[in-house]
Amino acid sequence: MDLKQKKQFYSLLNALREEVISDEQLAVLEHLISSDTEVAREYVLFIKLWTDFQFFGAANAKFSETSADLGRYADFWEAMANYEKQAPELELPKEKPQRELIQKVVYPVPEKRKISRFGIVTLLNAAAVLLFFLVLRVVPPSGGWKQRSCPTA
Repeated sequence: MDLKQKKQFYSLLNALREEVISDEQLAVLEHLISSDTEVAREYVLFIKLWTDFQFFGAANAKFSETSADLGRYADFWEAMANYEKQAPELELPKEKPQRELIQKVVYPVPEKRKISRFGIVTLLNAAAVLLFFLVLRVVPPSGGWKQRSCPTA
């Protein structure tokens, strides 16, 4: 975008901001924004700044109203200032107190678990069942068990 186009663009933006833009000017502005991405970025930045300034102006007006209300409480603020001048001075500690070190740390000893007879018997029974199934799986059946073949038709 050259200098002439920038001047035209910003004059159209100012006319839009002041709400004095004509329909023809609005059409030119829309064409500029839609045809060039740089112009579109500038337009977004301009609108963002414009809204920020409007918000700042509204906040400043609100602050002016609030500061005018503070004049009503001048007697209160004067009394607070006089009290602060006459208030006794606070003494702050000059040194930080040193922390007391713990000389001996005692950790609790965990209690030993007692194993009941019932627990031992249950463990032995479970081991016997596992051993039985392991032996049954590994050792092939002896001659007492014969495999029968199914007759075929």
